[in-house]
Amino acid sequence: MRVVHICNLPLPPNHPDYARISRHPGRWALDLACSQMRFTDHEVQCLVVVPKASEAFVTEIDGVRVHFMPTTRHLWRALTLMVPEAFRMARYVNQHIRPDVVHAHGTEDSNLLIAQRTGHPYVVTVQGLYFIIASKIKIPLVSWPTIVRFTEHFSLRMARFCIAKSDYVATKMKKRYRKMEIFNIPNTYDDKLFKNRPDRKSHRLVFVGTVESRKGLDLIAEALPQVHSVYPDLSFSVVGNSSCPSQYEKDQLEKFKKILGDAALFKGVLSHEDTIQEIAAAEVLVAPSREEMFGNQLIEAVLSGTCPVVMEGTALAENVRRFGWGEIAELEDPKDLAEKIITAFENLDAQEAEVAAKNIREWMGPKRVAEKHIELYEKVIRES
Repeated sequence: MRVVHICNLPLPPNHPDYARISRHPGRWALDLACSQMRFTDHEVQCLVVVPKASEAFVTEIDGVRVHFMPTTRHLWRALTLMVPEAFRMARYVNQHIRPDVVHAHGTEDSNLLIAQRTGHPYVVTVQGLYFIIASKIKIPLVSWPTIVRFTEHFSLRMARFCIAKSDYVATKMKKRYRKMEIFNIPNTYDDKLFKNRPDRKSHRLVFVGTVESRKGLDLIAEALPQVHSVYPDLSFSVVGNSSCPSQYEKDQLEKFKKILGDAALFKGVLSHEDTIQEIAAAEVLVAPSREEMFGNQLIEAVLSGTCPVVMEGTALAENVRRFGWGEIAELEDPKDLAEKIITAFENLDAQEAEVAAKNIREWMGPKRVAEKHIELYEKVIRES
């Protein structure tokens, strides 16, 4: 079986636009592709659409062939609803990859639109669903997310097979798309990244993700003074702050600096490997997202022995309960968030952490997740 993952990935250092184009560092789709190459006999490749890239670039990352394909700026993509892009990328897939099954990761870009236009059997993993995000975060009428809400609904109405990475997402999808077959298969991870841990820093707090309202950085800013009063040696590492910050980001980082001074550490966008090292160096990860549909940062924290603190009402809280370690604060309650961070620092339990890590390895270890996906692909091919 030949599988192509249409997904988003960070640019590798040898990409010609590596220094010019900033992308999200998440590589869970590549982790899945690597696990499929490692534990099955199927051929796996990835296709990544890169807005504003100067040229097509094909390379190999961790044994997986990855096609980085250029496309236009967001304005033209928005005006055309990404339709020409989807046809062009689908043609490339059919000519150069010729898959038996297509796996689209996410609807927040053209990935699912491309999969549908290849004409091959396909499945979509839903993530970053704007119909869920819009119920919690106000989205401007004239914006890229508004365009994506339309293409998201248009493409999902035509999809038959869907992977939801949490019960939280599966429940919302079932209510909205009643004819869709939904399968709950989690993300996986790169197990070799968790073998060498750095020295852990006492009373170090870490945040990982984009600095935006959805991620709840303003809640951290309100909670920090209370935590700092208990732990005067508190330090806070932010991983993911932008080189071109929004006003929201500027405001929050300024608050962190005012509270902690030089103990507020802004690391920027790091490689996956360096991100794991930053997480592992902290005692507590804080992830007070108002909306989160899985939360890889929580998985990476627990596997690193770092205690997660999350907010109620998202898949992050679901995963804390599933794996059995971490603290859950009430939604939109910075005082409770501060108390839960303090509790996490006070009750770091290595044995509890190891049990939770064992639960993660059993639920979403690379071999299990690879095999679950291949079983689903076979079903999709049979029934398409």
